[in-house]
Amino acid sequence: MRSSSAALSVLVSLALCTDSSLGQGPQDLLKESFQIAVKRTDKGDTPLTAALRLGITMRMAGMKSEAVEALDHGLKMCAATSDDDVRDETTVEFCRELVLTGQIAKARELVAGIKMREYDLVAWLFIAQASLETGDTGEAGRAITDALKRVETSGRKLENMGHPTVCALARLCRHVDRPEQARRFMACVADARWKSAMLGDEAEALAQKGGINDALRVAAECGDTHLAVLAHARVAASLIRQKQSPEAALAGLQKAAAKIEAGDTRDFALRVASGRIAAAGDAEAAIKIVQDIRSPVIRLLATMPMVTAQNFGAILSDVCATEESDKPMLSEVLVICCAKKGMVDEALKAAAQTREGWPRVRALCGGARHLKAPAAAKLLEAATRELPAISNPSWRCHAQEEMALCAYRAGDAEAAARHIAAACDSALRLTVPEETAHALPQVVESALVVQNKAVALKTLTEALKRELEAPLRETLLPMLIDAGAADEALQACAKTPLKEDFPQRMVAYRLAKAGRVADAVKYVSAAHYRVKAEALADIALAQLPAPKIVETKPKLVGMSFHGGWMYWMARLERLGLPWEIMPFSTPYAAGSAGLAAKYSMLGYPGTGGHQIQVSAAGEDHVRDFLHGGGGLFGICAGQLFANGHPYGHKFVPTDFYYMRGQGAHQVQMPKAHPMSLTLPREMIITRMNGDFLLPRAGCDVIGWYDRQNICAAVVTANYGLGRVVASSPHPESGSEYNANDRLCIAAMLWILEEMP
Repeated sequence: MRSSSAALSVLVSLALCTDSSLGQGPQDLLKESFQIAVKRTDKGDTPLTAALRLGITMRMAGMKSEAVEALDHGLKMCAATSDDDVRDETTVEFCRELVLTGQIAKARELVAGIKMREYDLVAWLFIAQASLETGDTGEAGRAITDALKRVETSGRKLENMGHPTVCALARLCRHVDRPEQARRFMACVADARWKSAMLGDEAEALAQKGGINDALRVAAECGDTHLAVLAHARVAASLIRQKQSPEAALAGLQKAAAKIEAGDTRDFALRVASGRIAAAGDAEAAIKIVQDIRSPVIRLLATMPMVTAQNFGAILSDVCATEESDKPMLSEVLVICCAKKGMVDEALKAAAQTREGWPRVRALCGGARHLKAPAAAKLLEAATRELPAISNPSWRCHAQEEMALCAYRAGDAEAAARHIAAACDSALRLTVPEETAHALPQVVESALVVQNKAVALKTLTEALKRELEAPLRETLLPMLIDAGAADEALQACAKTPLKEDFPQRMVAYRLAKAGRVADAVKYVSAAHYRVKAEALADIALAQLPAPKIVETKPKLVGMSFHGGWMYWMARLERLGLPWEIMPFSTPYAAGSAGLAAKYSMLGYPGTGGHQIQVSAAGEDHVRDFLHGGGGLFGICAGQLFANGHPYGHKFVPTDFYYMRGQGAHQVQMPKAHPMSLTLPREMIITRMNGDFLLPRAGCDVIGWYDRQNICAAVVTANYGLGRVVASSPHPESGSEYNANDRLCIAAMLWILEEMP
């Protein structure tokens, strides 16, 4: 439980930020929000998640009894909903919050009523994790034990949701030093893939404790040959870190790889394995593994992260010997790999092999992102010389924006100011309305990222003098507050009121974050009750002390609990990436700093709208997480979230046609971006009501729905210092290693490592 000194600190902080005479302190606002909430008549998951967030904010504000009351109100609505999925999914989140509020008995009682899918297992996982957050290891252990009892005695066969959840529970057991329970969870898993993932955990744990022979025996038991290769790589990496010979583990790795019949599957497994071994510090052993890769492209992708001044010439020669369609993309990857090693001259030589214009600028900027000034300046000077080759003014504007962000990341404030001023000037001169609607918000956001409020304000002021379409105007107005012009934003909102709920809540939240609490409260005072209730909670949240930040190493891929997250996990296992089932309330509660401390990438799968679960304040936190260098991958409904459909932030610059429809589509895959390496020119991918995307400048297309290059299916874009991939169709469906699987993996690698 929270210590008394910590509780006192919260109360003191609240007292300092509370103006009780105006009724605008967090506690007053939350009480008013609750009074409105209990009178709501709308149905569905919107009021449920609003009640959950209200309980979270009350708990963070030290209002324990009120938080319990708000959660009880939400649970009553949960029980009354006719949608079983919504009921049980949301109940799981309530279980977690009840534990954090001190209501562990009630949380445990709720689990018994969860019947859909395998949500009850997720509930036990969340209860255990929340108990650890409060410092109650005993309750965490009891939750783990109850989950194990359910798995061992229920007689229910584990399905799609159950396998990754049991794997997560077993890993939690290892984290709290309960290895025997981890093994019992593993014994309940029949699926070869998930059994192998857990055997890999066991093998690595044994190797770390010096049990080399037992580690090798367990790794050899993996029934999934791909994960058997990775299990041996994990053992080898552990031995390398302990300064022991990895030869026995490497021999087992090669033996496991020989059992993989499909060449592309074997090559990919060896690529991932070599990367893990190289990261442990044995490049020589990693290169031996790479030599067994048969595909020239995959062998190069595995070799390039180990580039040195000595082997650069040979690698570049191999790149130039590949097919003409692959050479520019491989060269771009080589630019990035050289930059990561500080090899500036070699990066410039590799960049000369990329396509002219935007692709070359993209490669040079991709390299500059990993350098400090003045080394980054050399790549950005080359990018500047490339600007005349970009004929499209919108793309030229975007290139200038990217250069500003890279200069800022490198620590060159002067260059960042110069490039962002040029980008903003270019955006204001654009004449095509559809391009202007995306370019203006993008350059203003980037001006704010590079800490140049003056340029942001100048651009906003000039833009808002014009007759703008309502969506663009409603996007720009909240940015005035970020640029330090709250009075101007309020005047503009009073003159022409915002129509949509989301920008209204965004104005209120940003006013509160800027310290203009009274203005924020006044602004929403006459709003629709639904907007007002949630905005008041957001305003209260903005006044609270930041949550305690706990750095996670290595950082995790956070998969939103809302939707079909379970279908992603096999890809993450094949990559050897650590992941977590992320409560969908996390972006709201953790804030951008909390997200950045724990996650490298957020995943938003297919389901209903994520905006409802994330909320306006939560979206602002995701925005700041991306600004700081985080990643986001959205599929289907996750693509809608990334695209700001039907409302919200646009993390990728696209317009869209929304047309309901389900079925297989033949997607055209142009060889125009490194993500396309290893992918065929055509793929069959199933669409389940995803948007037909209309890409704008700054949006690289990975796949088209049509042969006329009008409607995109899969796109990627940078957002601030972060990176986003959005896929309208579902490449993650299915379990076999095929082209769709490779697309998912390429997307995640591009987001996380800037390699396909």
